[in-house]
Amino acid sequence: MNCKVSPSHKGLTLIEVIMAMAIMSGVVFVIQKGMGSSIKRLSLSRQKITVTQLLQTKMLELESIYKEGKRKIPEQDSGDFGSDFKNYKYVFVAQELELPDLSSIALAAGGGTLNEDLAKFLESLTNYLKQSVMEVKLTVSYQRNATAEPLSYSLSTYFVDYDREMNIPLGI
Repeated sequence: MNCKVSPSHKGLTLIEVIMAMAIMSGVVFVIQKGMGSSIKRLSLSRQKITVTQLLQTKMLELESIYKEGKRKIPEQDSGDFGSDFKNYKYVFVAQELELPDLSSIALAAGGGTLNEDLAKFLESLTNYLKQSVMEVKLTVSYQRNATAEPLSYSLSTYFVDYDREMNIPLGI
């Protein structure tokens, strides 16, 4: 068999093959970087979804304890979510509602004078709100490994005792 190569049908040179391989390597590198970035974002999204669900579950648990025992939740607590969520921990702090002195605000708005009955009412209202409203802050933290910085997410809410009676001073 005689195979003759015509001058118009030359093969690829080594330089052309190397250039094609370099271009393909660059394309593969860019695709791989994009996929790695997408996987990281997907992992972070899963963590955020899990944290959101854990925040919601724990807050509903605290609210249930509050409603059943009328303000019998501890001032603070911490713990984990069991073996299913071993890298997740929670901390919560419960405290009375902090209000500014309503009498001084009314005094400033009233031009420096304050009716005695209004002062008693504002004091009664402040005490009522302090006893009826509790602020709860819940923080859930996720630590991927021992060297990584933990990711923390917090949720604050107010529990209100709507059944508490308000004693309004007579004369108002």
